[in-house]
Amino acid sequence: MPSFYNRYIKSKLPLKFQIIFTNLKIFLLDLMRPLRTSKLITKILGPQYRRSRKDIEIDITYNCNLRCFNCNRSCRQAPTKKNMSLEQIERFIKESKDKNIKWRKISLVGGEPCLHPNILKIIDLVLDYKKKFSKQTKIYLVTNGLIKNILKEVPKSINIVNSEKQSSAQDGFESFNVAPIDLKKYKNKDFKNGCKILKDCGMGLNMYGYYPCAVAGGIDRIFGFNAARKHLPEKNDQMFDQLNTFCKLCGHFKKHDIINKEKKSITWEKAYAQFQDENEQLTKY
Repeated sequence: MPSFYNRYIKSKLPLKFQIIFTNLKIFLLDLMRPLRTSKLITKILGPQYRRSRKDIEIDITYNCNLRCFNCNRSCRQAPTKKNMSLEQIERFIKESKDKNIKWRKISLVGGEPCLHPNILKIIDLVLDYKKKFSKQTKIYLVTNGLIKNILKEVPKSINIVNSEKQSSAQDGFESFNVAPIDLKKYKNKDFKNGCKILKDCGMGLNMYGYYPCAVAGGIDRIFGFNAARKHLPEKNDQMFDQLNTFCKLCGHFKKHDIINKEKKSITWEKAYAQFQDENEQLTKY
């Protein structure tokens, strides 16, 4: 769950002031973003955002029953039913224990995670990690809430983040498929800056490996760079090479651009046209 949601819930301010504060913060960040992400300022101040060492999102599936416009996992644009295996989840847990990583937050995401045929077993594995190794870890299940029979079986110790989406058109989605490199004003930016997803959501893991954020893993699925780390990154690994590869393609790098219809720039149109799910060349985690 993004950190600003936590502050939102805990805040004692009236709702209207919370909304005003959030919108003002977004406006100021967008205003400063072009300058802050320039190569010169980045050289002086360093990257604006750094990948998380405390939080992780695990895309356990890219299968989805509600394919939203501008989905940043490309569930609508390039549908698939591929899932992470139980063995991959077990490997992640073993790596975490071996490196003595006690995650602050583990989020099970998708796609729609409740479509994973072994979602309850995955939850049991992560809960076992929490119980026996990292009692302070918070575990989240991020869902659209449509598969109610599964949600009824989810243990109460799991924090369910239910978006309650009802249609393919989402008011809060950004123009993910408009690549910064297709826009002149972003051609001279330093993409190591990343975006606030690195801070709010954490790093990412999918069936191919680790990324600075889960969105990058979804991009790799389409473009086939095969750029995932196949082992849990060391603490000093900034993953700048991945940020340089993926952020130039990711619409989240731009200022907030909320739309409720499909929009793709030329780079994404070509990538989707060439994508063939059956012939993915990425090696598995």
